[in-house]
Amino acid sequence: MDVHEGIDNTLMILQHRLKATDKSPEIQLIRNYGNLSNVECYAGQVNQVFMNILVNALDALEDSIPNGLIRKSSLIPVGSRLVLLSLIRSG
Repeated sequence: MDVHEGIDNTLMILQHRLKATDKSPEIQLIRNYGNLSNVECYAGQVNQVFMNILVNALDALEDSIPNGLIRKSSLIPVGSRLVLLSLIRSG
C-alpha cells in the first residue's frame, strides 16, 4: 500500500468538509510527506483509520472556539512501520 495515496484518497472523500461555510473558514491542508516505501497491509482498514482520525479532527475544528488551538497526533501501525499523522489548528 502507498500510505501517501491512502491519505490523499481519504482527503478527497472529505474535501467537502474542508470548504468554507457560514460557520467556519476554509480549512487549509499542508501535506508534508516524508519518504515512505509501500507497505504490506490491509489498505481498506488503514484507510478507514485515516478516515476516522480526520473526521474526528474536523469535528473538533468545527466545535472549537475561533482562536483555539488544536493539536492531534496519532501513530498508526501500518505493516511493520508506524505512520505519524499530525493535525494542528492555530487561530
